[in-house]
Amino acid sequence: SLLAFDESKSIEENYERMSASLGDVVSGSVTTAVRDTTIDGLEIHENDNLGMVDGKIVVSNPDMMETLEETFAHMLDEDSEIVTIYVGEDGSEELANELAQALAEKYEDVEVEIHQIKSLKWLGNGLSGGVFRQERRDMLYWYQYVKGEL
Repeated sequence: SLLAFDESKSIEENYERMSASLGDVVSGSVTTAVRDTTIDGLEIHENDNLGMVDGKIVVSNPDMMETLEETFAHMLDEDSEIVTIYVGEDGSEELANELAQALAEKYEDVEVEIHQIKSLKWLGNGLSGGVFRQERRDMLYWYQYVKGEL
């Protein structure tokens, strides 16, 4: 919603613009499964990487890169414009760069940004809908992208 901010507009206008743009943001994350289970027909194994979109688990895969790519396949479409990758304190910037390159090749019209952050606490419930409740320092990615005109 920060992309909808316009300093020339009033507080009220910015509030309306930014609130309206929240519907165009999709968030995703990857974490590690702590036990074997099945959720919504998806078989999950302990230590698998779990890809989540808007808080719903959509991918379970032991390979991190495959998990990331499959998760993005659930998130991106022809209207997607921006992907922001946040790398946590213990996350792999190398893997984030590899992912950014793969996304740029597959989705030519999507701009990819990478940000290194020291703490995921600020994401909290406000920006990610509670996706990072675990507050793990190695939680690697949080994504967003904006669709359509702002």
